[in-house]
Amino acid sequence: MRSRLAAAVSLAALCVGLPAHAGSDDRISSAQQTVSAVTQDAKNVDAAIQKAKEDVRSPESRVTNGELLFRMKDYDRALVVLSEVIEGFPETPSMVDALYWRGETFYAAKDYLAARRDYRALVKRGNEPRFQPYVAKALTRLVDVSFR
Repeated sequence: MRSRLAAAVSLAALCVGLPAHAGSDDRISSAQQTVSAVTQDAKNVDAAIQKAKEDVRSPESRVTNGELLFRMKDYDRALVVLSEVIEGFPETPSMVDALYWRGETFYAAKDYLAARRDYRALVKRGNEPRFQPYVAKALTRLVDVSFR
């Protein structure tokens, strides 16, 4: 979009520098209209980019969406959403929730090795306060996984 703006400005500069003869006023007017249109387009693109930056969902809402996808048995999409939280927000309480729900999703999808990895990660860091609510559930699932 910026290159179109630069091209329009260059075109306008060329038209302004032309010798004055019949029709040059029309060219100048046309070039100015083109510059105005391109400038407006650039503002629209900037506004769309800013709006997209503001629409970034919180990690809590992403975990909720992942849990909802899990409950709807859409395991593939749930795994993607929950993994994004784990990778994108590693130091938030939501990461712990996402790790648990991703383990549950792997377990439900019968990918027991991946589920075991997530449950072990929860147990391994179980002495940290934010992991403690999931330690007992993860241990139970680890026993279930070991039987499968």
